[in-house]
Amino acid sequence: MNGKVHHFRPLGLVNGLVVLTDKESRSQWDHITGESIAGLLKGHQLDVWPMQMTTVRAALAEYPELTISFSQYRSLYKWLAGWLYPKFIHQKVLLPYFF
Repeated sequence: MNGKVHHFRPLGLVNGLVVLTDKESRSQWDHITGESIAGLLKGHQLDVWPMQMTTVRAALAEYPELTISFSQYRSLYKWLAGWLYPKFIHQKVLLPYFF
């Protein structure tokens, strides 16, 4: 944003969608539109890049040299986030940083 690097993390949920915050300005961002909805950068817009959803089979068909890797890492944070998610989804609360 404006030639500066910003570091984002989830802040909470609004209507079931994640609100992000950046470390540098503490502004809040809509993760779908890339618009800042609160804070010093309210009204600013991030560049939005298109994303393509695919399957492993389709990706390998298009890029036969592609290497697919699966992580064996099992995080306590991931387990805790999965356990807590149902408790937060319909509440207006701040999420733990690892969510």
